[in-house]
Amino acid sequence: MTRATTPVMKKATPEVSVNRTFVFWDIKSFPVPPGFDPRRVRQCIQRLLKNYDYSGPVTIYVVGMITDVHDDILRALSSTGIILHYAPYGTSDIMSLMFECMEDNPPPANILGICYPRAFATPQSGFNLFRPFPYSSAQEDAISWINLILAVSGSLKHEDTFPETDESASWFCILCYDHPPGQGFDSFTSHLSSPEHVLTRNGHLTIGDNEPMSKFEDEDGKPSPIVWWRPMFCLPKSDPVRVKTSYQNFSFLTCVEAYPGRGCG
Repeated sequence: MTRATTPVMKKATPEVSVNRTFVFWDIKSFPVPPGFDPRRVRQCIQRLLKNYDYSGPVTIYVVGMITDVHDDILRALSSTGIILHYAPYGTSDIMSLMFECMEDNPPPANILGICYPRAFATPQSGFNLFRPFPYSSAQEDAISWINLILAVSGSLKHEDTFPETDESASWFCILCYDHPPGQGFDSFTSHLSSPEHVLTRNGHLTIGDNEPMSKFEDEDGKPSPIVWWRPMFCLPKSDPVRVKTSYQNFSFLTCVEAYPGRGCG
């Protein structure tokens, strides 16, 4: 999906208004405004959807290198039922998660992307994908997001408040794919500091959790393809040096998980 064709939120038609809405929120690019109570973000997103006649159930995912976000903010978001999704590759991860959402959930459904247009997956039949505002630039997007949240927050009434859940929302780690979804913020932080996660992270990333991911973007700011090569897929009997060149002939590559120690024998 290109920037020019990314739909912007408009009044829901009767056909889509009652459908479930999945929200993918890139919190690093669209942070909680300074001084704003994170517990009100869910209220604001739900009120925004309601203002546009989206009345169905809402599931909100915070996606990205969320270890860059202060624990107090993440804990507050989790307490309101927002799902934390550790996804260090940013834009490409959001796109993958949108694809998974459309694969795992039967249509019809809505997907609101609080993210850059290039993160949007190609919509499948029965799915309505849109952004909250038009795209102009990264800087203008950030300002539009803050203005939107503050404006919606100012319109909230007492009946719009949503109590915190009895237990923190679930969380996912896209790197530790074989780790079952967790529950509760404390278990989330424990997972991120666990030897298993640290080992997996170090095997996949050449940088730490709290360092910028800019090296994975090209000169135009677009995410570069990242290939994880499963060693059990043996090299052809040609020059191994040509493998990287062959990969670069593709404009889009699906990431394949690597299993160290499994060779071709």
